[in-house]
Amino acid sequence: MSRIHIERSHQLDPQTLKGLVDEVAVTLEREYALNWHWAGQELVFRRSGARGRLVPAADRLTITLELGLLLRPFSMGISDAIEQRLDELLS
Repeated sequence: MSRIHIERSHQLDPQTLKGLVDEVAVTLEREYALNWHWAGQELVFRRSGARGRLVPAADRLTITLELGLLLRPFSMGISDAIEQRLDELLS
């Protein structure tokens, strides 16, 4: 599996951060057919060929995504798209 790991710092209050993460989850479900659920404080998501976690912390947001064989060739584009979207959401 190919692994993508992205971290971004933020200054959001906990309620705003939770709302943002929920919004991201709904978008992932709608646009990429990802299934998701909360596992404690982590948002866990999965679809055929990909699985990952989004971990919101007090000052940092971390995304780890593992891509299967068929999605590996697209890993750089996927990583760039995630980074761009996170930068938009956190600015």
